[in-house]
Amino acid sequence: MGMAYIRTKQLQEAQSAFEKAVDLNPKFLNPYFPLAELLIANKQFDKAAPLLQQAMVEDSQDWRWPYELAFCSARQGQWEEAVEYGQVALRRPNSATKVHLLLADVYSNSGKVAKAVEELEEFERLDPQSPYIGRVREVLPQLRLQASSRDEHP
Repeated sequence: MGMAYIRTKQLQEAQSAFEKAVDLNPKFLNPYFPLAELLIANKQFDKAAPLLQQAMVEDSQDWRWPYELAFCSARQGQWEEAVEYGQVALRRPNSATKVHLLLADVYSNSGKVAKAVEELEEFERLDPQSPYIGRVREVLPQLRLQASSRDEHP
């Protein structure tokens, strides 16, 4: 039901349907991800974080849970926590290269520009065909310059 509500842009109803699904069977993880996305989009971080932490307990191998926790933390300006969760996501099997983009954003926003450069360079190395690569290659020289002018060392 939740996905049907999303397709018809009835987001509050979708959230309610996903919450009910989680309540009915907390071990069934399919509703966790779309529910977490809705909660984060609605800035309901106090609901999203425990939901994602519960999902991480149930499924300790999926990179998406710590990735979404990193995103949730970043949206709140909790940079250190975002880095920690981002690093966890990177250590998970088959983690997506977009984790590097998130970490680059977190590092950049927290004033660690040299670390942001490292993450973008790693993203560029791992995913040179990405639709985001153009923007990455546009931003990298600016960040490198910024890092060198601060004389940052990773």
